[in-house]
Amino acid sequence: HVVVTDKNASLITAACTVTDQSGQVLLDMADMVFASLQPAAVEAEIYGLRWRPTTLAGSRPDVAGSRRIMLLGREDPPLAAALADLPDMFGPRRALPETDAARRVLATDIVNQGVDQLMYLSEPDSPHWAFAHLLQEICRAGLRGPLHVNVVGSGVVAATGALPVSALDHGLVLTLRQEEPLLSGAYIDLEGVNAATLGTLRTCLGRVDGFCLIRNNGGLELPELARLTSDPLPDRPGPGCIV
Repeated sequence: HVVVTDKNASLITAACTVTDQSGQVLLDMADMVFASLQPAAVEAEIYGLRWRPTTLAGSRPDVAGSRRIMLLGREDPPLAAALADLPDMFGPRRALPETDAARRVLATDIVNQGVDQLMYLSEPDSPHWAFAHLLQEICRAGLRGPLHVNVVGSGVVAATGALPVSALDHGLVLTLRQEEPLLSGAYIDLEGVNAATLGTLRTCLGRVDGFCLIRNNGGLELPELARLTSDPLPDRPGPGCIV
């Protein structure tokens, strides 16, 4: 005689009683577990990236008074031109050096000047390793305090029509803290360049880690994983993994 007390897709827990032909109990077994030898049918849980509107806690920081910020990148319109209208926010703009020796000199300057915010305007046609090499040289120069790296680009998430080549810079920013504890960083994707987006950019410098998106209306959004209600790939080609 078997009484099932619990069951799921692959296991059954039961109480079992064994008797002889006359009904005499020979063996009484409680909490017996039976495992299925057949592979259980597992329903896939598919997650996607969702952008969640957020508001930064606390008051707006005094950018000019509390930070030493260096603007790095070329004078490409429209973002660089718009940032040039905020003289209280940055010191002199510096171009990303083209040679190893020049990047080494710039890294030494950043450390010696006590820069604690580096804002890099992602350059689509610049070799990706040039920016990575600059960060490597900053580490070698010996940071004396925290340095927050803000990479500003467009097209990684925002539908701007631009090639998302600055996504390479996003991946680099995510690894900074693992390489050097004094380094932190954020990739800031702009949907457009206007007074609203520049105001939000000014407010969030140094206050966001990882990835964020600034909408045309100035709204700040952060990514989160959300379970999808429907399978985006209903005809998956056999066993595999969806990332």
